Amino acid sequence: MIRAALRTGLFSVALALWATAALAATFKATVEKPPTDQGDTFELVLSVIGRDSLEPPNIAPLNKDFEILDRGKRSRMESLNGRMVEVNEWVLTLAPKRAGHLVIPALTLGSETSAPIEMTVAPRPTAPPPHARPRPLSPDALRRPAFRPQG
Repeated sequence: MIRAALRTGLFSVALALWATAALAATFKATVEKPPTDQGDTFELVLSVIGRDSLEPPNIAPLNKDFEILDRGKRSRMESLNGRMVEVNEWVLTLAPKRAGHLVIPALTLGSETSAPIEMTVAPRPTAPPPHARPRPLSPDALRRPAFRPQG
């Protein structure tokens, strides 16, 4: 009976440690406001939940299809399963280098890897040709009558 209680207690401790480890370090990537056109910019948020990392994520794989315009880091506390955990985020402002089917590749932070994110980016919209745009009226055209009777 003591052995059964000891086994149950050890199992409970092991389960609690496993659950804590699963919460302790989670690295993920999310896109805020995905781009629709090649000229659009968007934010890629790389989050690590449950710990701070002095080492930044490896973002070099992004350079293939994206231009990195800005980067920053922010921290906050969040309630997760009834516990307060620290969430640290690296926020990257990106611009697609080309149109088409693009993939934000899996990125790494230490031994953790984020999931890839797929997106479709349309070609940059083109401006209408100059003759298709309405011509502005000059101030002189507004002051003169459109036609003068001859007489």
